Amino acid sequence: MATAYRATWWIGDEPVTFIWRSLNWKEYRQVSGLLDYAKYAAVYRIVLIAGPAIEHVPAGIMQWIGRYELDNNPFSGELKPIQLQRQRSEEWAGGYLNAARGIVSWAFNYKFEEIDTWDAPTFFNRLAQAEYVFQKYLFGKPFLPEDPNAPKPPEKKPQKPRLQKLKR
Repeated sequence: MATAYRATWWIGDEPVTFIWRSLNWKEYRQVSGLLDYAKYAAVYRIVLIAGPAIEHVPAGIMQWIGRYELDNNPFSGELKPIQLQRQRSEEWAGGYLNAARGIVSWAFNYKFEEIDTWDAPTFFNRLAQAEYVFQKYLFGKPFLPEDPNAPKPPEKKPQKPRLQKLKR
């Protein structure tokens, strides 16, 4: 699932809305070696979902969208976009359902696209099967949802070992 963006610019007296998606890794590699103007035009053609065709868009808007996609793309190898995407992805994956989806996919080699078509009983039956295997044979504890509002147990401080005097 690609990220989609929306922006509205005034062109003449009318607001015009543009909707575009992020570049994937293959697309990023294809356009990154082009010259700037050709690069921005190629990005615009690739990512545009809704908005004016390239012949009817001001060059500044096309350049802005192209630069945004190239400068903020984690596939650029730049540290800041990578860190931002990793943070977003860790937050997304940390939710119970996304983590459960990952467990089912990993345990039984289902594709995420296939899992997305299941109804609730099918999904939770597969999750229960995966939990059973993990609990019984791998990890020894169930994968249960947690209430984000529940109070956290106090952290236990490591205790210093006590020395005992031995009587002789």
